[in-house]
Amino acid sequence: MVRSSIEVALQSLQNDSTKSNNSLYTILGGEVTVELLLRDTKCDVSLGIHQLFLLLQKEKFYMVIGPACDYVAAPVIRELKYWGIPVITAGAFAYDFSKKKDMYGRLTRIGATANSLADAILTIVNRFGWSRLLILYEREAFEDKVFRFCLLSADAIEKKLTTKKAEVEYQNIILKNIEDILTNKLGLRYAGRKILFYHP
Repeated sequence: MVRSSIEVALQSLQNDSTKSNNSLYTILGGEVTVELLLRDTKCDVSLGIHQLFLLLQKEKFYMVIGPACDYVAAPVIRELKYWGIPVITAGAFAYDFSKKKDMYGRLTRIGATANSLADAILTIVNRFGWSRLLILYEREAFEDKVFRFCLLSADAIEKKLTTKKAEVEYQNIILKNIEDILTNKLGLRYAGRKILFYHP
């Protein structure tokens, strides 16, 4: 998906008379030539680091677009800081990417992040004056979109809210029985004095 987006963008910058040669694009009236050096990390940390070091040994490059997977992005971005190479990604979803500027200072995030989700939740919490929050999440939910999306989201919300002196707890659950979850996980500590159940 990243590859096709980049190719479409580069093709739109080419003159009609200029044709691309595999991964080589001449843009801006022939002033700039861009070569794409594409690697698939398969969201595997060790493969991502390996691919990065192979590129650093053999190629001269000026920018990295990606990785999209947070678990690969973290070590790759940390290493590229020492090479002075900027990283642009729609990944780097996790909260920590925005709070550690010394570690991720060469990073530009262009997608939605866990921080924006946490800010929205914080607005709701402040609006209603809540001081205690229990976040229940299912670890495997949305795995096809972002690896560990719910865990990263819950972590960001917890970190954002604890800076506001709210009492926050988050816990992984397996959604099997909604009544059991509401009484045993949520309970009176978070919900109040009455719990109503709806059964369709």
